[in-house]
Amino acid sequence: ADSDDADHKCDHCGTDGITGHVYGEEWKTDTTNHWHECACGAKSGEGDHVYDNACDADCNECGAQRTPADHVYDNDCDAECNVCNATRIPADHIYDNACDADCNECGATRTPADHDYNSAVTTAPTCTETGVMTYTCECGDSYTEEVAALGHTAGAVVVENNVAADCENEGSYDNVTYCTVCGDEHSRETVTVAALGHSYENGKCVNCGKYESAMVQVKAYNIGEQNYLVAGKTIIVDPANIVDSENPRACRLGYLVGSAYVSVTPVLVDGKYLYTVPEGVTEVVLVVKGDVNLDGDVSAEDLTALARQVAKIETLSDPAAIFAADVTANYDLSAEDLTLLARIVAKIETSVAWN
Repeated sequence: ADSDDADHKCDHCGTDGITGHVYGEEWKTDTTNHWHECACGAKSGEGDHVYDNACDADCNECGAQRTPADHVYDNDCDAECNVCNATRIPADHIYDNACDADCNECGATRTPADHDYNSAVTTAPTCTETGVMTYTCECGDSYTEEVAALGHTAGAVVVENNVAADCENEGSYDNVTYCTVCGDEHSRETVTVAALGHSYENGKCVNCGKYESAMVQVKAYNIGEQNYLVAGKTIIVDPANIVDSENPRACRLGYLVGSAYVSVTPVLVDGKYLYTVPEGVTEVVLVVKGDVNLDGDVSAEDLTALARQVAKIETLSDPAAIFAADVTANYDLSAEDLTLLARIVAKIETSVAWN
């Protein structure tokens, strides 16, 4: 700069203003500009730095360097800068798993691997119910299949509902198996056992006590079997063990007609009483006269029971008890029976009729 225009010289460098400044060939720069500079500091050709793009580090005119902007990529998988086209080794594509077809970063597609399923029983089958097998891939895809029911496992055979056979009736029992796993019944087979059949001795079955069909059946109330014999339609009663000097007793035998017993009159033969029952009669009762409570003994208890019957305080309902209480054998329980029974109990009456 020339402060004295008269001499036409630069005040700083002495350069003749007519001939001009002398600028160096080397560029001078700052962060934003570049220029050529005279020794006096005068600048020539000053201008902004010129870069190809934000990623360019060197000014195209002066070569001044700067810290460029970072390269710009769409994502980690992008190999080329969107600004300067500089290339790089991109990151590997990211997939959720081997079955994933699309990269999580850039959306690039690929041919995924086939599903690889692992199987597990998610609902266990039982003896009667199906189960579920689930197949699951690491990617989360899954499907199910039905698992067949196991079926029962039979245990040892046990016997139930055992009904024994008797002389006339079949028996039966069940052979049963139960499942050893769940306990449910697995099988049941009913087996029938044939009736045993009667085994008769002297017309009476030794197993069940029934008489042969041609024999009369005797229902004796506390009178031992050793004291009578059944011979077809004849019942022979031996009084030897029934009556003695201390027991002036007699027996009475009868058969049921309607709801009451009818007495059979015996015949005394060789010290034994023979009762012949009518045809068609298959069952008779044998009682001790005066044994109202049917316990085999004639006592004050029987007298009391008959007294309550006669006084209509209490009514006898068992036909056999009524039959035994009718000591007068007139088919009417009255004071007469009560009097006779009192004499028998008191052992005043020493001879009692067998009728």
